[in-house]
Amino acid sequence: MLSSCGGPANEEQAPDDNSDSAENVTITREQFEASGLAFSAMNKVEAGEKVGVSGVVKVFPDKQALVTGIVEGRVSQVLVSEGDWVKKGDRLLQLEGPAIVELQQRFAEVDARLPVLKADFERQRGLFQDQIASEKDFLEARSLYQSALASWSGLQKQLHLINVDTERTGNADLVSSVVITAPIAGNVTDMNVVNGLYVSPGTELLQIADPKAVYVELNVFEKDFTGLKTGLSVDIYPAGNTSGSISGTLRSISHKVDDESRSISVQAEVAENDGTLLPGMYVDAVIQKNPQQMYILPREAVVDLEGKTYALLKIGENDTSFLLKRVEIKAASLEEEQVGVGNYEHFDPDARFLSKGAFTLITE
Repeated sequence: MLSSCGGPANEEQAPDDNSDSAENVTITREQFEASGLAFSAMNKVEAGEKVGVSGVVKVFPDKQALVTGIVEGRVSQVLVSEGDWVKKGDRLLQLEGPAIVELQQRFAEVDARLPVLKADFERQRGLFQDQIASEKDFLEARSLYQSALASWSGLQKQLHLINVDTERTGNADLVSSVVITAPIAGNVTDMNVVNGLYVSPGTELLQIADPKAVYVELNVFEKDFTGLKTGLSVDIYPAGNTSGSISGTLRSISHKVDDESRSISVQAEVAENDGTLLPGMYVDAVIQKNPQQMYILPREAVVDLEGKTYALLKIGENDTSFLLKRVEIKAASLEEEQVGVGNYEHFDPDARFLSKGAFTLITE
């Protein structure tokens, strides 16, 4: 049994402002050890208001790519599977079809005509400068050459987009199939392609995303918006996992409230993703708002009683007992295990509080 009494039973007395016997509690060392009691000092930490939110994991836009058809054709070979890791430039699939041949044919024809048109243009320009040829002939030759040059340049760029070697095409060495390659490094996702699929420009074939380059999009209710700013710390918990968090930082804040959910979208950058967070995964998170230096006690050290919060401060001890004083704490709720001491300046920095067993002694 623990007991409290009004008279001091210690040799080491506290200051006069701590000697109100009506608030004092005496416990013997034997009681202290038998009941598993313990003392704790105030710890100085950076803490603040905790805002609980939820959201979803997304990939940064520059770390994902949608692969679409650029030219008409049919898929003749699929070279990757969903989930495969690919490097930039790796072969994804092969297309074949008349449109591919026709594009090369048009380029080869223009490429063959271009030297002739260029020579005629230069000849007409010389004759015009010597006032031998008419301006009309010169302008017509220039128009034909520049039009062919524009066609040649446009067709060349189109062939480069589908990975066709235009030097070979210029020598009439045409191919009937082309290979689509990976525009970025990442995992293959959302495959919508099989052998024989007809592809037209814009057809969505597959996606590639780097699963480690993720951020978390969170929804903060408008009542919690005040005090939010970029740079605040965020603890991220994969849905259903409360055993450990992943550290993050607020990187951007939307300034528009969603009409239906009455929430504001914010983005948190993940410090380091070891693969725990996957794109599309739902998460819970805690934003640490208004961080500041403060002193804390274990929650077990304080007791709520009649609208106030109390703790037991050690004000003296001798060889056989401890003398404790019930003191009021201006508590700030932080986490389940911690309480901020708002009036910490009223106590010595080395003050010791009863951190286990306070409830019984204060309420009895």
